[in-house]
Amino acid sequence: MLLFKVLLFWFVGFFFSRTQLLSLNRTSILFLPPDGTLKIK
Repeated sequence: MLLFKVLLFWFVGFFFSRTQLLSLNRTSILFLPPDGTLKIK
């Protein structure tokens, strides 16, 4: 069960980050660092 929870958490985090990148890709492309990670303050 622990492994399943870890995989589920990773999948949700990955999906959320992908959705956020896709939604911000058009307007905030200039603010993204070269490695593609988002650092929101």
